[in-house]
Amino acid sequence: MHLVKQRLFDTTLNPPPSTSTHGRLRGIFSILIVVVIFSVISIGATNSARAGQAVLTWDPPTTNSDGSPLTDLAGYKVYYGPTSGNYSTVINVANVTSYTVTGLYDNTTYYFATTAYNTSSIESAYSGEVAKTTTGTTDITAPVLSNITTGNITSSSAAITWTTNEQASSQIEYGTTTAYGSSTTIDNTLLTSHSVSLSGLSSWTPYHFRVKSRDAAGNLTTSGDYTFTTLAPPDTTPPTGTIAINNGDPYATSTSAAITFSCSDAGSGCSQMRSSNTGNVWQNY
Repeated sequence: MHLVKQRLFDTTLNPPPSTSTHGRLRGIFSILIVVVIFSVISIGATNSARAGQAVLTWDPPTTNSDGSPLTDLAGYKVYYGPTSGNYSTVINVANVTSYTVTGLYDNTTYYFATTAYNTSSIESAYSGEVAKTTTGTTDITAPVLSNITTGNITSSSAAITWTTNEQASSQIEYGTTTAYGSSTTIDNTLLTSHSVSLSGLSSWTPYHFRVKSRDAAGNLTTSGDYTFTTLAPPDTTPPTGTIAINNGDPYATSTSAAITFSCSDAGSGCSQMRSSNTGNVWQNY
């Protein structure tokens, strides 16, 4: 644990040597800022390149620079970034004296400074800067793919599902050859159970595909080649048929007649024929 004492100056009455200021802070200080910084590497089910944390603490001011009681202190802001004196991130932490900065990259040096502001939103200059290098092992292991299956196959669509051993993104490359040629939009939602639908496919056609997943650390896994075949297009053409009485004789010579039905269909074939003398009651054949 490293203790660094820095003085946060009143820019109205006692400006600091630094040229970095954030306005004129009336009535505040001098105060003593004590910053304690350390890094914590998260331990969990998955690895992450952004598991570092820094805990900042400081002592609040109690008097103004003229010795009068400090009554209008409203809060603090924490500034940090990977470059000294150039803070890319600012967090308004309100009126607290300790704050934990999370989501820091492992094995990276960060620089921190604080400011104070009063009830008129007038902000002080930066405090002195402190630095800390996070530690940890960066994740270099790609997700493991399993249970890659196809389902809900129609003449123009299919659904692909798979699982990963850690949270990762989802994408599919597909096409009629192993060159693929088409891909879905990357879904950057990090999941372990993945489902992606393909649409606009040609009917009765073999397709090749492979799945891709990338974890939070940027490690990418691509599966081997898989195939499926879309279904035939739906039959929307009705069958045609004929009916012949007594083999086409124009007259019947008895009280009975032989009726012959025929049916043809270029799609799924004829499954049933019906006849009716009245148009209301039908006999199936």
